[in-house]
Amino acid sequence: MLQDQIKLHNDKPSKSNHINPNKMMVTSSQFSNCIVHWCMSTPNILLNVARGINSGEKMTLCMDGTFGTCSSETCLYGVRYGMMGGSTAPIGYSINPKESTDAIRATFNGL
Repeated sequence: MLQDQIKLHNDKPSKSNHINPNKMMVTSSQFSNCIVHWCMSTPNILLNVARGINSGEKMTLCMDGTFGTCSSETCLYGVRYGMMGGSTAPIGYSINPKESTDAIRATFNGL
């Protein structure tokens, strides 16, 4: 979990507790009411989005999904910022058991 890595880094600063900026980490998870949800990103990706927002660049939040990726109804969501010049900054990805408003809400709240 990203928040666990940040806490470890802040509480016990040492070289072995440095956060790898390119390591994929879970930013949120939910296991209840038949919902199994994981949302993932990297610290580097999240910092790139923060840099874009702080620069004042006009950005649009975008989301897309891929459904039925295996024999079950598994749903993969991708969230990104669309920026001027046609460039994009991915924010994170989530894996959910099915397409639902709860899965979409959990994905946005997790990032």
